[in-house]
Amino acid sequence: MAAVASTSGDVYRDLGANHHMWTSAQVDENGFMSAVTRTASFTWFGGFTGGAKVAVLGKDDIVIALSAEFTCGVNGTAWGNSDRTIAWNHQFGVGEVNGAQRLAVVQYWAPTWRLFEPLVQVGKVIYHVFSS
Repeated sequence: MAAVASTSGDVYRDLGANHHMWTSAQVDENGFMSAVTRTASFTWFGGFTGGAKVAVLGKDDIVIALSAEFTCGVNGTAWGNSDRTIAWNHQFGVGEVNGAQRLAVVQYWAPTWRLFEPLVQVGKVIYHVFSS
């Protein structure tokens, strides 16, 4: 399928604290979007999780569709795995991308709290036991 809209190359965002993201994407007439996102931390210990969404823009740059969130976590350079490039995709609904003119990318901090996840699960069990 031929692309009906694209980012025309990488969209770069400096997230601060020496954390960076780049995303490129294209969408075809059937609403299939393919994207590639590079997430990188150039600090020694400072890893982070970044998020990206792709907006399909129509006439006058009106948002006509928005992809699901893509997230990617990286470590600091001292731990390795501090620079990752991942291909991802999204399927828009039938006719959702009609009138697409171009794609815009939003990239942002998307923190996860993996350290606290076990505590959250224990809390859910305690709540379930005492609320029954």
